[in-house]
Amino acid sequence: MDKVIKKEKVDAVKDLQDVIGGSSFFVFTGYEGLDAVSISKLRDEMYPDSRAQVVRNNLANIAFKNESLNIPDDVFKNTTMMFSTSEDPVKMGKSLVAFSKEHEPFALKGGVLDRKFLNREELIQLSKLPSKPELIAKSVMLIKSPINQLVANISSPLRGLVYVLQAIEKQKQEESDDK
Repeated sequence: MDKVIKKEKVDAVKDLQDVIGGSSFFVFTGYEGLDAVSISKLRDEMYPDSRAQVVRNNLANIAFKNESLNIPDDVFKNTTMMFSTSEDPVKMGKSLVAFSKEHEPFALKGGVLDRKFLNREELIQLSKLPSKPELIAKSVMLIKSPINQLVANISSPLRGLVYVLQAIEKQKQEESDDK
């Protein structure tokens, strides 16, 4: 019986290490006192881009140490739910910070971004950054703006020339109509 339990724990640590290896951003939260409906709603909201799982503190601590990531001991106290993603960390951070503001029992404990530990305040700062699609849109606008200005500046004299030629044509037509 003890061998079966030990094998389950070893397998759980290995599964956590697989998640750690496949993700670039993790957030650890406390969920004590939160109802199951709220947790399910949060999981559904974050589902396509991230993964949420309740972790056993000692097994998670072992898995992160095996991956050479030292997480402060106070993170793995009480109940712990781990969120992970390899997609947009800002999007996940924004969702979790917003959820923690709406649901008081939900507590941000800390996180890991690109193998660096982030405390609660750093997670909140991360959530204030623009998301990946916002940054892409701003970059495209910055690249596109000078091109639009160049086209406007080049076409402006040509447009003026066209207006002058149209005015001359109109004037000549009026002169020919008067004769």
